[in-house]
Amino acid sequence: MVPSDFSPFFVATAGAAAALVGLLFIAVSIAPERIAGPHAPIERRLVASAVFGFLSDTFFVSLTALIPGIDIGLAVIIMGVLYLVTFVPSALVATFRVTGTMRRIRRGTLPLTATVMFGWQILIGINLARAPTDTSEILAVPLMTLVMLGISLIRAWELLGASRMGLFARLSPLIDVEDQPAQSQGTALPPPSDTAPASAADEGERAVE
Repeated sequence: MVPSDFSPFFVATAGAAAALVGLLFIAVSIAPERIAGPHAPIERRLVASAVFGFLSDTFFVSLTALIPGIDIGLAVIIMGVLYLVTFVPSALVATFRVTGTMRRIRRGTLPLTATVMFGWQILIGINLARAPTDTSEILAVPLMTLVMLGISLIRAWELLGASRMGLFARLSPLIDVEDQPAQSQGTALPPPSDTAPASAADEGERAVE
């Protein structure tokens, strides 16, 4: 059971995560072919999935912590395992399929970050299941949600096309799609036709001939 002193924090993180998920949905709905459509670059789809996973996990963990009398440790473990097994395997497959050392390293930051964060979450849940009233163990849950929100904000900022500076910015998998031609990103327009459609008068003349 989570002490009532933590309730205002979890109310705030649940609201923040819900608002950010809504903004993510809006961004995807505005340009689905660029971010999450079937022809969108795999890097953007992976980043969008990672952002959604972190934000939705934060949302559900925060909501669960507000339920009176619930075993927060078991809930944290279940959600950590759920997001770990749904995102990491597909991200690893996409990482090993790509060619080029730097591209593989950049794409590999996504499953690595998810493994570290959700592994940390599972560990926190195990400790809480053993000592559900230990305040020091409960304090780890707010810290985890803050880190997840921070990572989600950075990834979402990159997903919208904003550039960052520094070493960690060079490890973003979205760098690999910034210079790709529009056709590879699913936004190319069909080439213009060399011949214009014949008018009705032209068709009539041809019929007379």
